[in-house]
Amino acid sequence: MPRSCSFEPLELSAADIEAVERYLSDPEAADMLGPFRQAEPLALDFSIAIRRHGQLVGWLLATETRHPLIEASSDVPAIRYLEAYLDPAYRQSGIMVGAYYHCYSRQMARFGRDSIAIYYTSHDSRPRMVALTLRRFAPVAERVETILCAGSRLSVFCP
Repeated sequence: MPRSCSFEPLELSAADIEAVERYLSDPEAADMLGPFRQAEPLALDFSIAIRRHGQLVGWLLATETRHPLIEASSDVPAIRYLEAYLDPAYRQSGIMVGAYYHCYSRQMARFGRDSIAIYYTSHDSRPRMVALTLRRFAPVAERVETILCAGSRLSVFCP
C-alpha cells in the first residue's frame, strides 16, 4: 500500500462532496449510496475517508449493530461495514485492504477481540474476498466465518 494514502475520519469538504458525486455517477457504483445518503446512522469511529496525496479516492462506511449473526451473539458488539468504494484506478493497489485493516484494528482496540466485523461481498468476488480475508486479517481475527446467503435484489442484506 502506498505511503501516500491515509485513512481519516469521515469529514467531507465541498471538494470531497463533488468527488463523491462524481464517483457515484459511475455505472459501477449504481447500487451505492455514498457517505451522505445512508439510511442508517454511520459509526463515525469506523467510517473513513480514504485519501491519496490528500485527495479523496474512496470511503469505507460502517454502522454499529446488535443484529446477531447467530442468536448466541446478540450481546457481542458488532460493526457492519455497509459500503466500500475505491477509485477504479487504485483497485489493484491494496489500498482497500489497508482501509479495512485500519477499521478492524480500531474496532478490536475499542470493543475487544470478541467483537464482530460484518461485511458483504458479491457472488462474483466471494472466493477472492474470502481468501483475502483469511490471509490479511488473521492478525486481528481469532475466527473468520463465511455466511452465504442470497437475496432477490442487490439491496437485500443478509442475514
